[in-house]
Parts: sequence; C-alpha cells; structure tokens
Amino acid sequence: MLPTHAELLKLINEYETRFPQELNASQTFQEFVKRNSNTSVYSRKNFDGHFTASAFLLDVARDKVLFLQHKKLKRWLQPGGHIDETDTSLLTAATREVCEETGFQSINLQLVEENIFDLDAHEIPLNPKKDEPAHIHFDVRYLFQVNNGAEVVFNAEEASEMKWLTFDEVGKLEGFDRVIQKLEKLSWV
Repeated sequence: MLPTHAELLKLINEYETRFPQELNASQTFQEFVKRNSNTSVYSRKNFDGHFTASAFLLDVARDKVLFLQHKKLKRWLQPGGHIDETDTSLLTAATREVCEETGFQSINLQLVEENIFDLDAHEIPLNPKKDEPAHIHFDVRYLFQVNNGAEVVFNAEEASEMKWLTFDEVGKLEGFDRVIQKLEKLSWV
C-alpha cells in the first residue's frame, strides 16, 4: 500500500533532517500533501499536482548516470514516471518505472541508498493532446547502481535516446546541480 498522509509527511521530515539545506523543497512537498486528500496526491488526474517516482542509475564504476532524452518534454531526464494503483511503495513505483523505461530487470538494480535520495517539484507544461493543463510533478527520487553485465534496452515510446553521462555532463543540464553535489559527497567505501 502506498504511503498515507502521515507516512508521507514522516518521509518528507526524514528527508528534511538529512538535507536541512533543502528546507524549501521539503516544505513545498509538505504543503502539497496537507492540501490534498490521501488518494489525490498520487492521481495523475489531480492537476494541482501529483507524486511521481524516479531513480538515478549509476554505472558499475559509479562515475556515470543513465539519462533518457524524453520525447514529449525534449529534455534529458532520469528514468521515472507516474505512480500506479498497483505500486506498493514509492520505491516500487520508481523501480517499476526504471525497468519499463530501460529494459533492466529489478535484479539488475542495487539500491545504493535506502532513503529518498532527492525531492524535486517541477512544472509539467500543458498537454493539449491529453487535455491536461500545466501541473506540478512532486518527484521522489531514489539512487541505484546497475549491476555489471546488465543490458540497456530503452523504451522507444518514452525516449528518443539514452546515454550514460559523466557527473560533469549531468551538472550542465538544467536543474541537476543539487543532485551532482549529492553524488559527489557520497562515500563509496
């Protein structure tokens, strides 16, 4: 079962404790949860916004991150997406999305950090084809390493290209400075 309001607020508070410099991000998530019902925070039909789940995938050497060229948004992004009713947690949603978009199986993924690695609220533009107004994705992000020998076969419906980017290359993408700072601070011992 997906986290309840109280459980979401607890997860966000734990994140805030670990990353006090990101108080604005955690408060934005808390305010969203408090003004929406338990089920609507996950519903993609909630155009106040809704939770999504994604993951940063490190290669075996842990010096590159897998990014996809998103077809609709025309941006390089980490794999991830909407939460389904069948997902049992935010982590299972992130894992499912990664597997759908990269072709990896869950056994190819090793969770590097059990806690939420990053929170990011970002605007999704109007989509007239789906009759969706602009809205906010409240993205909960995890961190995985891909096991040696795992083969990438990306989903061509979602992405036009996929590649491993160095930390420097990711740092040049809009909106990923904070993520690179976190990756560079991690101890690999």
